Amino acid sequence: MSKQRLSRYLHEVPFIIWLDIQEWALILICYVFWIADPSIIKFAISLAIPFFVIPLKRRQSRGFLVHMMYYTGFKSTTYYPPVLAEKYEE
Repeated sequence: MSKQRLSRYLHEVPFIIWLDIQEWALILICYVFWIADPSIIKFAISLAIPFFVIPLKRRQSRGFLVHMMYYTGFKSTTYYPPVLAEKYEE
């Protein structure tokens, strides 16, 4: 029987040039928002949002954005009780 080694970095978030995937997605969304209708105001907003949101995200625990997306209704899960369920029977 052959042994297989598991990577010790499976639980870590992949980083690309000091930013993780969610941070790059935020920067890309802001960039697309600016490119759709270029103006000085949108350019300033597209620079300010990542500048303030990325440090806020890094202070929170892992999975913060996914949980917030689920709680606000932007993401749904299957086979789980609703967020505000008071009673859950298996």
